[in-house]
Amino acid sequence: MKKKILSFAVIAMLIASLFTLTGCASKDEENEDNEVSESKEIENTEESTYGTGDSVIENAAEKMDEMEKELYNTIVKNYTTQETIRGVEVKVLIESIISQNETFVNESGKFISIHAKNISEYDDSGLEGADMVANVYENKNGENSQENIDEAHKEFRNLSEKISTTKEYHIEERESNGLIYAITIEEVN
Repeated sequence: MKKKILSFAVIAMLIASLFTLTGCASKDEENEDNEVSESKEIENTEESTYGTGDSVIENAAEKMDEMEKELYNTIVKNYTTQETIRGVEVKVLIESIISQNETFVNESGKFISIHAKNISEYDDSGLEGADMVANVYENKNGENSQENIDEAHKEFRNLSEKISTTKEYHIEERESNGLIYAITIEEVN
């Protein structure tokens, strides 16, 4: 059992590392292609400089090809294909999401929120507030800065402490433009 959990964590970290490597390569290529348009961007209005939530989301998704989207979504997809999963797997999923979110700090549109439904002895008010501040999909002014991510991850870990290893949970994902941006963890027994 411990080996299986460890292997999930290792796979998640490898995927996160792959994202970091491919993200850096595509950014370098992008920088070369966009040198000419850089001066034009400075002249844009405040709205276009900062972007609306929808345009930021579309840009994040557009910059990723289908394979990159699949890899990004893999952490969650491994758990949503089953009707229910055990609490120990939920804890691994939460840590995997934390790791992936850390990989994409300050990359708008690349943050996965966690929501809780019917979790015994858990008040999700702190969790919902932290998700809203960090996730542009759920709040057009959301920003996945290091500070916001740290606060969200603190709440994710508080939730993880309330997940019982003896119970079963259902994981539901929410997706936009091919990217998973949130999950809901629901206790089923």
